[in-house]
Amino acid sequence: MSITLEKMTREVVLVKEAKGLGNQTAEVWAVIDISASIRSYFENGTMQAIIDRAMAVGMGFDANKQIDVVSFGVNSHYEGTVTERNYSGFANDIYRKRNLEGGTQYAEAIKTIRDKTIMAKQGGIAGFFGVKKETKTLDKPVYVLFFTDGDNQDKDETTKLIKELSKYGIFFQFIGVGNASFNYLQKLDDMSGRVLDNVDFFPAKDVVSMDNKVLFEKMINEFAKWVPQARAKGIIN
Repeated sequence: MSITLEKMTREVVLVKEAKGLGNQTAEVWAVIDISASIRSYFENGTMQAIIDRAMAVGMGFDANKQIDVVSFGVNSHYEGTVTERNYSGFANDIYRKRNLEGGTQYAEAIKTIRDKTIMAKQGGIAGFFGVKKETKTLDKPVYVLFFTDGDNQDKDETTKLIKELSKYGIFFQFIGVGNASFNYLQKLDDMSGRVLDNVDFFPAKDVVSMDNKVLFEKMINEFAKWVPQARAKGIIN
């Protein structure tokens, strides 16, 4: 493990303990924007800085010391598992492999995570595709760090998905990168009609220069409140 990743992981662990999550594990996912407007963030190192910090969260929460990564623009792409052995340069690997896409749509990325976590574990979710199956409690929550530089074009579908997923053990931490207004994510954070509030949002104009302790506190704060509520409802163990 690099000195930087080790230091950031220690900061994550300290924040976990301060928030009452000392022994809590989670399946950590990072979702990163590959819409055309994000180009400069790949080229100036911001996207790798995002992967580094998401990796530190994974080291602090995931028993396997890893994260899974999804990229999205118009479409969604599962980029695989990231560990301390391959995280360095992972953003550049994505940038070389993927053509940046001319749109920003959140729903497909959310579906990818849903399908690879909740549906994979439960064999189906009641209400999706007509599959009727009793809800199972997840052994550990799914904790999604969702990075984007702008509002999406599929607001209705995203809202519907977030509401449907509020009864399952998955929490979405949206993080706005850059100077956009993120009006929709502000509304998504506060919307009614959910079993549990399964979303938080905060802007992080410059992840590279942001104090890591402050960033990790913002990442973990609402998740720490959600965990006991989800456990009380039997959504997670």
